Formats: sequence, C-alpha cells, structure tokens
Amino acid sequence: MRGPGPITYGKIDLGEKGEPTDLENKYDELQVVRDELNARCAELEAQNKRLHLTNKNLWTEKNTLEQHPLETYSDVIEAAENMDIDAQAFRHNIASLREDCRSLEGRLEKLNTVNSALRSRIQNGCVSTSVARVLYDDFMGAFPSSLVGRPDFASLQPIVKTGTQLCLYVDRILYMPRRTIWTSDARLHALAFGPTDHYDPTLRSWIQATDISGLSGHWRELFVDVGDSVVYAGTYRCHDLRYLCPGGTPPPELVSPLEMLHTANLWALEPADRTQAINVLAPSGILPAECLGLQCIGFNMTLYEALKRRSRGTKRGADEVEPGLPAKRQYLGQ
Repeated sequence: MRGPGPITYGKIDLGEKGEPTDLENKYDELQVVRDELNARCAELEAQNKRLHLTNKNLWTEKNTLEQHPLETYSDVIEAAENMDIDAQAFRHNIASLREDCRSLEGRLEKLNTVNSALRSRIQNGCVSTSVARVLYDDFMGAFPSSLVGRPDFASLQPIVKTGTQLCLYVDRILYMPRRTIWTSDARLHALAFGPTDHYDPTLRSWIQATDISGLSGHWRELFVDVGDSVVYAGTYRCHDLRYLCPGGTPPPELVSPLEMLHTANLWALEPADRTQAINVLAPSGILPAECLGLQCIGFNMTLYEALKRRSRGTKRGADEVEPGLPAKRQYLGQ
C-alpha cells in the first residue's frame, strides 16, 4: 500500500510527512521581496516628500501669485489708463493747436483785410462804406462776444412805441433811431452813425457835429428800434471811431437817409434850400457819416422791469427804484 504523498501548504512544499523542503529558499525569496517592498516604500516615501515639498512650493507660489500678480495686473491697468489719459490729452492738445491755427489764420486774413482797407484810405484819401465797415468791425471785435447777465436780445420785450420821448422816463439815454446797427448776429455790440456836420439855419452854413465827441468814453442806456416798437438793449460804453475814417464815409444801407437829414437839421428846410445845402457839403448828395462804437457792458434789470410795468400800465413796488435813478447794474470790464 502506497504511503502518504508530500504535504503541501499553499505553494510551499513541506515534503514527506509535512516536513518543509524549500522553506529556506522561499524565506529568502520573501526576504528579497520584502527588501524590494521596503526599497519601493522608501522610494515612494521620498517621492511623497518631494511631492509634499513641491506642493508646499506651489502653495507658496500660489499665495505669491494671489498677492503680487494682482498688484502687477492693477499696475498694468493703471498704466494703460494713464496712457489713455495721456493720449486723450495729446489729442486734445492737437485739437487745440488746430483750433488756434484756424483762429490765427482767420485773424491773419482779417488783418490783411484791415491792412488793405488802411492802404485804400491812404491812397484814395477817402474810405468806401465796405472798407469802413472792415475797420469798424476790427475795432469792435476786440470786445467779449457774450456778457453774463444780459438776456438774449430776442427775449427782450418792447418798452414803448417808436416816436415816444424816452428822455421823459430815463436819464443817460442813447437812442439813435434807424441809425444803429448790430456788429454781429448776437446783437450785443453795435455801431451808431450820425452826420459829420450839422446845418445851422441861422448862419446858413455847416458846423462840425459834436455828438460823438461828447459821448466818447461815457456810458449810456441804449434803446433801439424793432419794427414799430422800442426795446431796451442794455448799458453801453461809447467809443469814438472817427479816427478810423477821417472826414466820414457814406452811411451803411441800413442807416435811414431821412434820419440823417433830420439829425443834420435839414428836414425843416424847403426842398430847394435843402438840396443846395447838401450840395455844399456833399456834392454826391449823400451826407458823410461818422461812427460811434457801442460796447455792451451791462444790463439794468431794475430799469428794464420798471419800464415793462410802465408799458403795461402797472404800478411799481414800494422798494423799486424809479427809472432813470441809480440802480444796481451788472458791468463787465468796468
């Protein structure tokens, strides 16, 4: 009868009767495997330490990036915004320079026109209406083109009908009906015209007019015609412009010839005497005119409101200053 065979336990052969045969070899193999596992564990542990160190470095870098790069980004944004501001300022400077160039070109053209007008006056000994207007506009163009406190002229209400004796209501008045024209569409500054000479019926001769010389340097409350009504325009300083066109010039077309005759004291003469008197002074039949520059320097609102109420027939308030008496004004350059 065959005896029992070798006893095995797992893959380990224990030999006959359960005695191990390759145990030492297996143990050695296990030792090798254990050493390999230990080495692998040591390698993994070292790798883990490196990963921990790398992770720590990454977190440190992350924290640094969360702080400093944001500042760097803000710096970049701020620098870009500053560059944009600088670019806008540069473009604004370019636009301003171009505007200055256009202004200087316009001024140069105007100066050339004025120079031509002066040459014409010197060469011809007299000045045409168009040349005179160039000289007058050049003088008036030095004044401000707007005035704080002076309402837009189109909004001003009529005070009285034409033909009313305004001197009965207002002191220091200047009213030259149909002989006052505006220097621009803004209707702020103006030019007023009068004959260079007045006719004296008693002496039957011409005498030099003193209207403009008497007003030069003074201020007046200016009234002008608008249709069949009179409008208060504001407070004006008077400038004598006779030196620009010595001897006078033909008046502009907007100036009424009849008003010029009336101002020159010719209207009361008989037609034949009037024609003879005109031919003595002006053989062309056109009375020479001299010019008064009118610079707007303020607006007497108290006077304006009082005149409006008077035109409506309403009574003034107890604390209101009577028209023509000193009242608060808004002046520019005075």
